Amino acid sequence: MHPDDEFLKAMAGDPQVRRLRRGGPERVAARPVAPEPDVALAPPTPGPPSLSARLHEAEEARDAERAEAHAAQAQVRALAERLSANEVAAAEREAAHDALHRQLAEAQAARQTLETDRKSLLGQIGSLHEQLTQARDRAAAADAAARRAVPLWDVLEALALPSPVTRFAQALAHVEPSRADKTVRHLFTSQPDELRHLLTDKVAWVCAGCRSGATHECVIEVAPEDCDVCGGSSIVAAARRFTDACRRADCRRVLIVGGSPRYHAQLTAALQADGLELTLVEGNRKLPAAQARQLCDRAHRGFIWGPTILDHAVSGLFQGSRIQTVHVRGITRFLDEAARLLGQPVATR
Repeated sequence: MHPDDEFLKAMAGDPQVRRLRRGGPERVAARPVAPEPDVALAPPTPGPPSLSARLHEAEEARDAERAEAHAAQAQVRALAERLSANEVAAAEREAAHDALHRQLAEAQAARQTLETDRKSLLGQIGSLHEQLTQARDRAAAADAAARRAVPLWDVLEALALPSPVTRFAQALAHVEPSRADKTVRHLFTSQPDELRHLLTDKVAWVCAGCRSGATHECVIEVAPEDCDVCGGSSIVAAARRFTDACRRADCRRVLIVGGSPRYHAQLTAALQADGLELTLVEGNRKLPAAQARQLCDRAHRGFIWGPTILDHAVSGLFQGSRIQTVHVRGITRFLDEAARLLGQPVATR
């Protein structure tokens, strides 16, 4: 609205303003009213706000409403996002809850399986314990049976004597004359090691030519072919055959386990001039296991002389593919048997 129109409209609403003439251009004249003397003027009565003010207020109100609407929309969006996030979280919690339920069920099933397995293992352990107890009982019974008396005849055969009954009877005639040849097959002993010690360490069967070198408590003179030392032949000749076999087998270091000190002295005297490195171990000499292994590893060939003074605790230490056992008595027979073994190939393990 034009300002003049707005002014005219305001004048038309004032009762103190009159029109000057009718029918012509509308002119208005205002007559100011002088205030009465000595009368305080009343404050002007505020008029109605102008249209621009009202428009401005309306625009401000509209802007405020728009801002509130935008804020409300933002709140709605935020609430929607929160609601969506809550729904997603609720779905995740539900999925996690279901997964936990499944894991719990699987854990319970696994626990049940483990409990079943535990009971089964306990049963197996009980069965194995019972079997172990029975095996121990059988082993104890077998050990007790092994410790019981063994036939004397078996002991004499294990000594590889040329004539077991005659040799033992001869020993009895010198050591215990009350014994007789007829009882040999019916004799048993609970100490076979003591009997072996008697027949190998205490008693010697030698010929007249070897009798002077015997150091045993009991020396029994026999025919040269039954002599434990020469066996009816020359030890020097047997030593020559043995050294020849060593040379063919490329054996320069020889280990011999068993035998008495007298046998060792005779072997050393017979073999020392042939360039052999001879290592002799007495049958009743206890060696550390490490030292026994070193001797076995160093020797090209080794021989365990069975039917001589030989403790099982000693012979058990000497093992290996190059270690062999000789089951004959007498130096000559031993050298000939060792020479024969040297001609055979060594079994590899």
